[in-house]
Amino acid sequence: MKKQSIFYGILLAGIGLLMIIHIWNFSVPAQWLKWPTILLIAGLAFTAEALSSRASLSFLPGILLLLLGAHLHLVSLSSYWPDHPGMYGAIIGIAILMDYLKTRSSGWFSGLLLLAVSGVYFFEEELHRFLDSTLLAPALRFAPFVLLGVGLYLALLKKR
Repeated sequence: MKKQSIFYGILLAGIGLLMIIHIWNFSVPAQWLKWPTILLIAGLAFTAEALSSRASLSFLPGILLLLLGAHLHLVSLSSYWPDHPGMYGAIIGIAILMDYLKTRSSGWFSGLLLLAVSGVYFFEEELHRFLDSTLLAPALRFAPFVLLGVGLYLALLKKR
């Protein structure tokens, strides 16, 4: 007997709960009635599906949606949480590493590389101030092109 998917059950129950809270005017912070909560619900559904069955392909999108929803909520709830574009690369890198830890599939190098690139991007201004006094400053302008070239090589040209 095939195990039934819990994905749609969690997704529909979560959206139904949001609708009940909204329609019946329960006292919850308005923050939780916005679209990042839908990302959390979908992420929870994907992750629960991956953990409860052999649908390991659901784990990466689940973790990614959970982290993204949490980040968007934390940005609006806390002035201390970083609202920087580098966070999105870090979120993807963390999700890929968590997927690697669960499935032991490939991806650990990509996850670490994304975390490293996001860290550099996160501290870009400090790095520029430090490197402007060195001979590496002109080379930094070409770093995005190097990343683009390596990414295109890996995606299009490298044979497996």
